Amino acid sequence: MITKPARHYLIIYNPNAGGHRPRSLDVAVAALESAGVVTKAVATEGPSHAEELARTANGDLTAVIAAGGDGTAHEVANGLMAREKPLPLGLLPYGTANCLARELGLPLSPKRAAPLLATGRTVDIPLGMTTHDGGSRFFLVMLGAGFDARVVARLPLALKRRVGGLAYVLECLRTWAFAHGGLYEVSLDGIRTKVSQAVIANGHFYGGRMVLAPRASIYQRGLWTCLFERAERWRSLRYLTWSVLGRLQRLPDYRLVEAGSISLIGPTGAPVQCDGELVGTLPMEVSQSPRTLPLLVPAGTPN
Repeated sequence: MITKPARHYLIIYNPNAGGHRPRSLDVAVAALESAGVVTKAVATEGPSHAEELARTANGDLTAVIAAGGDGTAHEVANGLMAREKPLPLGLLPYGTANCLARELGLPLSPKRAAPLLATGRTVDIPLGMTTHDGGSRFFLVMLGAGFDARVVARLPLALKRRVGGLAYVLECLRTWAFAHGGLYEVSLDGIRTKVSQAVIANGHFYGGRMVLAPRASIYQRGLWTCLFERAERWRSLRYLTWSVLGRLQRLPDYRLVEAGSISLIGPTGAPVQCDGELVGTLPMEVSQSPRTLPLLVPAGTPN
């Protein structure tokens, strides 16, 4: 009888992720090990630590698992992309929005997701990529400049650790009430426009269940730029309401553009977020990465 070699997973977990519970991680690890996976779990100690752990991981590893939210997956993905040959990325969802887990069709329960990772297959996925200040950064699901980036930039980390997703709600209200960001200049394939917010979508989920770009898929090449054209405060509330209702595409002042060349021009110094993490400030170039990242997905996932 031929015995398949055991899978070896390094689990990088964020103890401050929205849904993280120590016992829950133990249960997920037990589910992996009962399926024959050899595991090692390492906790992150602060910002960028997950990226460092993924970049320097050694040993006979089959995959690196990000146990956390979209931000943890973002860091791990960037660490893996810094390697000469990236290891596959897997996900145990513990976050607030869990957009990547939704893209992959993973259960939002780590206990239920773990067995799917034990038997999963790898798919090479195209990533989004930013270029600014002489460096680059990869993103999995989306990039935002405008209201969402200002919320991420202003969000107190201590509050996020205490109350999880409620911290985003509170900061959204505060940003909406007191901070007006003005217009952002964007160039799409050389055509300039001004908008109140721009989101570059590599997948179609945003902020949890909301869908901004229905035709975007993490499995397919092509970035969609979501343009929120009006800046009045009441329109921000309207955009959010229609997003939650799944009717955003019906608004005449909301546009989707598939562009190969994307420049976020200004205002200079405005914050930019990728996958819910602050990554820099404008100006910034955005494109599809020429390199792909192997992603661990459930065995039956279509792509």
